[in-house]
Amino acid sequence: MIKNFSVYILILFIIAGCRQTRDELILVPAAKGNSYYGGILRLSKTEYIHTLYPPSITDPVSAQVASMIYEGLFKTDPKTLEVIPSLAESYEVNSDSTIYTFQIKKGVRFHDDPCFPNGKGRELKAGDIVYSLIQLCIKSADNQGFMLFKDRLKGINEYFATSDKNKKLIIPEAIKQIDDYHFQLILEKPYPDILFQLARPQAFIYPIEAINKYGTVRPKAVGTGPFMLTEVEREISINLSRNPHYHRHDAPGNQLPFLSQINIQFIPDKRSELAEFKSGNIQMMYHLPPEQFIEIMKIESMENKPEGWEHSILVKKPEIITHYLAFNCADKFFKSPSLRKAFAYSIDKTTILSTTLNGEGLEVAEHGLISPAYPSYPAKNVNGIPERQDSARTLLEESPIPSEKPTLAFYPDGSRNTLVAIAIVDQIKNTLGIEVNLQPMPLARLQEALTEGKFTIVLLSKTPDYAKPISFLENFYSRNTISYEGKTYPNVFQYQSKVFDEWYQKALVARQATEANAAVTQAEQHLINEAVVIPLWYDEKYMLLKDNLKNIPSHPLNMDDFSEVYFTPEAPVEEKPKK
Repeated sequence: MIKNFSVYILILFIIAGCRQTRDELILVPAAKGNSYYGGILRLSKTEYIHTLYPPSITDPVSAQVASMIYEGLFKTDPKTLEVIPSLAESYEVNSDSTIYTFQIKKGVRFHDDPCFPNGKGRELKAGDIVYSLIQLCIKSADNQGFMLFKDRLKGINEYFATSDKNKKLIIPEAIKQIDDYHFQLILEKPYPDILFQLARPQAFIYPIEAINKYGTVRPKAVGTGPFMLTEVEREISINLSRNPHYHRHDAPGNQLPFLSQINIQFIPDKRSELAEFKSGNIQMMYHLPPEQFIEIMKIESMENKPEGWEHSILVKKPEIITHYLAFNCADKFFKSPSLRKAFAYSIDKTTILSTTLNGEGLEVAEHGLISPAYPSYPAKNVNGIPERQDSARTLLEESPIPSEKPTLAFYPDGSRNTLVAIAIVDQIKNTLGIEVNLQPMPLARLQEALTEGKFTIVLLSKTPDYAKPISFLENFYSRNTISYEGKTYPNVFQYQSKVFDEWYQKALVARQATEANAAVTQAEQHLINEAVVIPLWYDEKYMLLKDNLKNIPSHPLNMDDFSEVYFTPEAPVEEKPKK
């Protein structure tokens, strides 16, 4: 019976490869519970991925797509924001908390892929973990993840310093394979958050065969996750298909995932994206066009919705994200804190959120960079920089005046960031009389510009990729400044401050959350006082969904797990006659 059911599921997924409408869904009930197998989930993003090579991942779009394909040793629980095992079965820590011994799950397979003999994915072994983690310790233009282990693993700084000169792979003493299912990490000194580092996208696990065949640049990815990368149309779409050998099951015992495919479309204009949603070409979209936000909120409150909205649901979920301006502190003018403060005092954040964005957001950023959505973090203990036009003009008189127009770089995110950027430069001009050029660019190109130092002011959003408040500040820590082949990362703002660094270091080694939070708030306050960043607003997640789409995840860090998402076979409310 089980064999026949598996064959049925396989046939279902082949059929489901054809484009389906709502009433053409071909679904099979799961053996247990109320879920269904089958269906193609079509969702959209406004920005294209930067990379799918884990050590290079620094943006949220790449991280979310990669999280459907790869897995790490640990992941972050969306409800508690604590780390929970993923590929790790268990772990032990020695008496002085410097040696972690991990056991990985048995029976986990990599995706079937031509990089393996006969195209069949092999079993995950501890050697794959060791290989993937070592890549984070090798000096390379493709590796922006060394900060996960820098100053933390025994001897790893010295290993990294000479790693680009090694002609063959040398195993560092801090990463040790014991057998096929066990390995160790040896720390320089106790570091309480090491498991959180192993839950980050840069620490996703992949096989050496995939790197040998495809390299690190091509948009090709082989992992152990619920979905396999099957097709990439650059700047247009990414197609993922169900991993038939996935190792996880849901609570009733059904093998995951339920969906046959996920199609991610990249639609740069939010209004076009909304039109695609209303026509049924996509079943899910993140965030709404600011120009139509109020209208959509009214429609979603109606009992009888107009055409195109009959099967839509608007969902609002918590999201840990802050939108902010930041300066290149190596710039000859914006080295000056007084000039940065003048810009900060000239910005009316309330108008940006209430008028420019029509209220689509959690709240104005009246405090620091770290979102108040973090549970148990005292965000309100940090004093932000309010709008004070007189103070802005006074500080400008004390500051070096830019001889050239500063440039505000940003990625459009539909029209959302474009509208915000226009509002900001208007406010700066009206208050300070300084004209600022606008420089829109795709997110992937903006990431490159940041590492190359080719910016003066930048509009960004920060979604941390590990669940600790200190993660918001890691891009400003001077010891996180790595320069290689003309690129600097992750401290792309090139901020240097002994005071900030001292508080940051205290937070790193703190054993208790209250102690860590106290140090983080001091570091954050210093960052705000020097106006290195100008927090604008804290966000929350608005999603439009079709009502037959169930179990949609909402991770506060945007690491959404789609393995338990499924469609239900309900018929449309009103069948329209076919022409």
